[in-house]
Amino acid sequence: MQQKPLTEREEEVSELLGQGLSQREIAERLVITPRTVYVHVAAIRTKLGCRNTHLVRLVMVPPKTR
Repeated sequence: MQQKPLTEREEEVSELLGQGLSQREIAERLVITPRTVYVHVAAIRTKLGCRNTHLVRLVMVPPKTR
């Protein structure tokens, strides 16, 4: 099964998660509602096969900072 690519907005959200921002901080930064961030994070988790947001953060952290 081929993995669906992340949308542009999902990439933005995942990068900010990788930087350690909370979902509320991401909402403020991107000028969207926290609920919208929650929906994006759920889609990211599904597409990346991550059980929780912490795993998404680990996947998105650049190798040099791990």
